[in-house]
Amino acid sequence: MTTLGWKSFLSGFLAIAICLLIWANRPHPMPANARAQSHANIAARTMQGVQTYLPLYSHDHAGKYPASLDDLVPEFIDEASFQTLSDDLVGLTYVPNLNDGMPGDTVILRMS
Repeated sequence: MTTLGWKSFLSGFLAIAICLLIWANRPHPMPANARAQSHANIAARTMQGVQTYLPLYSHDHAGKYPASLDDLVPEFIDEASFQTLSDDLVGLTYVPNLNDGMPGDTVILRMS
């Protein structure tokens, strides 16, 4: 091969290598199943938080749940933890006027 041939080969190889590097480092959309898993994790964490604090509140308030989740602060949950819980509640609405005597399948959070 002539010198020009090697230069052409090398520049072609470098061009392909750069294209492959750019392609490999492009942003990848999150697969649908990963998004669903992420939403499921947030929902589970949210329900765990709500199920932790509502019984504590109802114990001190004659079996009644709070009229608003804001009523849990600061006696039952600190402000930072409540903010995390609130961030997870986006798209969900707390159902007020419930008590601990309600059936186990009573809806506490519903889609907004």
